[in-house]
Amino acid sequence: MFENLRNGWKLGSATRKLIFNDKGLLLYPVTGGILALLLALALFLPLLFALSTSSIFIIAAVIIFGFLSTFVSVYFLVALLIAFRHYSTTKKKISMADALSKASQYWVQILEWAVFYTIIITILRAIESRIQGIGRLLVGAIGSMALSLAIMFVVPSIIDNNTGPIKSIENSIKIITKNFGSTFGGIIYSDLYALLFIIPGVLLFVVGIAALTASTISGAVIMVLGIVIAVFGMMLNYVTSNTFLFILYDYVQTGKLPEGFTKDMMDNAIRKKTKSKIFSGAL
Repeated sequence: MFENLRNGWKLGSATRKLIFNDKGLLLYPVTGGILALLLALALFLPLLFALSTSSIFIIAAVIIFGFLSTFVSVYFLVALLIAFRHYSTTKKKISMADALSKASQYWVQILEWAVFYTIIITILRAIESRIQGIGRLLVGAIGSMALSLAIMFVVPSIIDNNTGPIKSIENSIKIITKNFGSTFGGIIYSDLYALLFIIPGVLLFVVGIAALTASTISGAVIMVLGIVIAVFGMMLNYVTSNTFLFILYDYVQTGKLPEGFTKDMMDNAIRKKTKSKIFSGAL
């Protein structure tokens, strides 16, 4: 187990170094997040100022926002992975505008996925709402975990195969069941590395709130600084995790490796399923 996690740690570290070679990749989640925030304001601000709002309108707004935010996040993720693949293979950076333009050829598949994902999430939340107590938490946790695992390689499948939701999930599950080892080691690494920014950021935010009583300006500055540091950590985690999965996907599918990765690193992290064992690696 620890050997697998150590291998995954190395993979995550190599991924982070690649990302820092093209720091423009970090702008994709920021831009997508800002756009999602603007969409949220456009949808929910009118409801806040309405004199009386039916729960039906609120539910509809939440579902619509879920669909739009999913479409935006996947669209920018596709562009991010296109930009990363271009840089890792050619050593030349492309602009965000070019990456978004290339991502536009997948807009139908992204739209289909956004609809499918929104429906699935809505069904899961509806089921949760009908269960009381600890059962609701268990159903929500199990459902979310199962969905996260199933869709792990959906976006790479969309990019390479132009597949719809069902086929993309089938491809994702097939990769997971045939290749398994310290797949999650790199993700754990990126999460831990991100905490080096997120925890200090949150602490600074709390200190800033406390400092507001003594000095409004200094307290506000500390709060903003904390938010910036925490957001950077979350942004780095998002880019590193998704890029790591994309590298893993490419290696499983084609055997190609970007700079900083070796065949031994990947082979130690991914072990093919054997007849005697369903999974030959450890989680």
